[in-house]
Amino acid sequence: MASYRYAQINLETKVCFAVSNLPEMVNGDDMILLENGENPLGWTYDNGTWIEPEPEEPEEVQATNNELLENQYVMMMAIADLYEMNAINE
Repeated sequence: MASYRYAQINLETKVCFAVSNLPEMVNGDDMILLENGENPLGWTYDNGTWIEPEPEEPEEVQATNNELLENQYVMMMAIADLYEMNAINE
């Protein structure tokens, strides 16, 4: 039995949001017949070409890491203060 592999795209954004194996050929503007091995989930379909999405900016991750380090420092200082307060009260 033949199987046909299709990418389903959002017609406004042209981004693939699903890949399906279907038992028969289908005809739809949002259904793109795939070749063997293609997996375009999240990719954009533009005039017969799949365009890989741009990677996310690493600067955002760096900023998050800096925020985590700052929060960790604040927590360590608060724990040290609590330890000192407990030692004084004993």
